[in-house]
Amino acid sequence: MATIGERIRGVRKRRGLTQQGLADLAGVSASLIRKLEQDARRDVRLETLRKIAVALRVPTTSLMTRLEAEPADGETRLAWAWVRRALHGLDASPAEAPTRTGLEDVLVASMPLWRKDRYAQIATVLPAMLYEADALVATDRSARPLRGKLLHLVGWLMTQTRQFDDVGRPGGLDGRPVPPVVVGADIPADRTMGVRSRR
Repeated sequence: MATIGERIRGVRKRRGLTQQGLADLAGVSASLIRKLEQDARRDVRLETLRKIAVALRVPTTSLMTRLEAEPADGETRLAWAWVRRALHGLDASPAEAPTRTGLEDVLVASMPLWRKDRYAQIATVLPAMLYEADALVATDRSARPLRGKLLHLVGWLMTQTRQFDDVGRPGGLDGRPVPPVVVGADIPADRTMGVRSRR
């Protein structure tokens, strides 16, 4: 993984700038540029890094060191194997036809588990929920938003358990094109991911 200094040096050379030239454009000292490029100094204020990025005409984030997250260990992947199988549709659908009301009720009833990060308990109920959501959508297209909410929760859960390969696939969890995301849109105040409680 490249350091901040290696990233700065690489972009600076591609731009045909000297260390002094970059320092002049960024309004920082040449000594700072030299120390950063030699990895003699790794702590740099975000404000200073932004000045350097502007001078190099690149986004500030492109100069920052990217931390690669550790993937899930074998034990975690094994614990979630049935969820992954259901997610990819590798097992048979439910013998009894699911109903939208029934799946909504199960999802609402499971929300305390999601809120309290009760992963082991979620893992027991989630495969059946995924199979039922798939079977329901096959016969009732109006159930797609409910299935979408469930897949959203599954994506969050797989990320929390560091199973990035299952959520980072092109097209999303279900292989369908992913629509653009509007940050903060349609997030219910009760944090039940839009599933209404039956009271």
